[in-house]
Amino acid sequence: MNPVFIKRALSDRPTLLKRTRAGSRVGAAAGFTLIEVMVAISLMAIVAILSWRGLDSVSKAGERIDASAADTEVVLRSVGQLSRDVMLRAPVGVLPMPPVPTGTNVPTTLLPSSISVDRRLDGSLVFGIVRAAVGEPGNWQRVAWSVDNGVLRRRIGLAASVLPLPSVDGAIDPTRNPVAEVMPDVQGLSLRAWVPQRGWVGLPAADGLVAATGLEVAIVRNGPTGPETFRQVMVFE
Repeated sequence: MNPVFIKRALSDRPTLLKRTRAGSRVGAAAGFTLIEVMVAISLMAIVAILSWRGLDSVSKAGERIDASAADTEVVLRSVGQLSRDVMLRAPVGVLPMPPVPTGTNVPTTLLPSSISVDRRLDGSLVFGIVRAAVGEPGNWQRVAWSVDNGVLRRRIGLAASVLPLPSVDGAIDPTRNPVAEVMPDVQGLSLRAWVPQRGWVGLPAADGLVAATGLEVAIVRNGPTGPETFRQVMVFE
């Protein structure tokens, strides 16, 4: 054999071995060990748990906000309807007034003739209003607000143009004489009248020398953290 060829072949062996070992190291670095895979899976699980808790808290917060918004809407709608009933009350001259004793300046009633506050035998109040019938010009109807079995109810009598007006309890046509359950979880309904030189006077009250110029309606209901009181003050114009 040619000595030159043998020497060249021997000199090329280390180079081939070096290349083979380097190639094996590159192939080993291209993969992941079992520990690395387990660490990656653990990190992904932790991130997933944290994300789920965040989404769950956001979902529960959204439910609480929706419930609070719905509850606030019920209160606003109830107070708004009550204020509208008082605003549409019959003016002086529509309803007959009781005779005034001769030689006295006592007003007929502490409240306008279209508003009444009566106390039941169980101590609860009935807030009555004679108001204009919506969509029926010239007609009037009775409206009564009361708390029955923890529910604030609004009863409406039939509209008429001739006195005496139909009672709120004489329901004939449920579509025209409904009983609306306005607000649940109500503990009580109270009213006060603002009388000049006297201040707030609880209703019902006896007549005085000065007629009331304002009215306060307070609704007490059971809230998430305890009793809540909603007040609405209206001025008699």
